[in-house]
Amino acid sequence: MRFSKIAIGVVLSVAAFSAHASNYIDIGFEENEIRISEDDGQNGNFYQTYMGFGFTPLATSPFQIIGSMSSLQADDPSNRDSWDRVRKQLYVAYKWQVGDLTFAPMAGVRHHTYSDGDRRDTEIRFFPNLNYKVSNSTDVYLGGYVSTIPTQNKDRSGATEDYKSYTDYKHELELGVKYKLSLNQYVKVGVFSEVDAFEDKAPDAYEGLNQLMLRLAYGGNITDSLFLEGIARFDIQRDKKFVGLDTRDEKRNRYGVNFSYTLDQDWKVHGMAYYQTEDNKAHDGNGNVIGADDTNDKIVYSLMIRRSF
Repeated sequence: MRFSKIAIGVVLSVAAFSAHASNYIDIGFEENEIRISEDDGQNGNFYQTYMGFGFTPLATSPFQIIGSMSSLQADDPSNRDSWDRVRKQLYVAYKWQVGDLTFAPMAGVRHHTYSDGDRRDTEIRFFPNLNYKVSNSTDVYLGGYVSTIPTQNKDRSGATEDYKSYTDYKHELELGVKYKLSLNQYVKVGVFSEVDAFEDKAPDAYEGLNQLMLRLAYGGNITDSLFLEGIARFDIQRDKKFVGLDTRDEKRNRYGVNFSYTLDQDWKVHGMAYYQTEDNKAHDGNGNVIGADDTNDKIVYSLMIRRSF
């Protein structure tokens, strides 16, 4: 389960592609309402508060420093050891324009500490942020990130109580096309890939994910102040891998809306809401798939206020 798509994922990608000459502070929150029928330890509400900033040291340079801190808390006390955590992020970004090609890379770290005290990890992330203008109406883009994740965990094999160091890998990348229908409206079609790979996992343990997804979006400015974007995401493949056990193809579908509203030249409100379904395949005590799918439901909404300087 992943949280904070608006506060951290969307805001960072927008910051990398938008004008770098502004400084800003963000404050926001997110709520996740999750129902997983076979695992009560993940049912319930999860809340996240967020603060972030963007800073441009030189007004004449596209170089920018971006950071954030967020805190995730479970409403149910029985879930808190598993899910409560603090996230800190710090990135640097730059932007080059070469003809019709825009290269706006961003790189930095994302660090997590967890309330159970048994885990901490630091992701080293690189966002390529490439955009090629094919014509006045069509762009091809590559978004997302790749990361290595140096991690400190209790011995994953369970053989000892010692802390050990691991290096995991993750990427989330989207290759797509954006087509302008008019001056104010567009459609986007993208293919998204996510891969998680965990080092040195014990028998029967979760070892990684291989996901391929179709992403669709339609958006535009409704007024001079209001922007709306509708999204739909459909998994083509989402294989969850377990050491020595069956691979589970547990697909997700998501339907939602993003918006932003400009109050004045200094203040802007961003928001997001979506509904997600996820397959939950019945399995035996050894993790082997034995029956038909159940469905997990998730509702997420976020609101963030940005003050520019």
